[in-house]
Amino acid sequence: MSTTNEKIGDFIAQIRQERGLTQAEFATRLGTSQSAVNRIEKGKQNLSL
Repeated sequence: MSTTNEKIGDFIAQIRQERGLTQAEFATRLGTSQSAVNRIEKGKQNLSL
């Protein structure tokens, strides 16, 4: 069973890929690191709104 963070991560990865962005490009737009984006997409990073 997927956790909420994993479901959110899957959704973020799907949208990022649909827009043709690498994790590094997406991270730059978010003002974070590529490794943080990787953790988010794997559901391993806590998210704040």
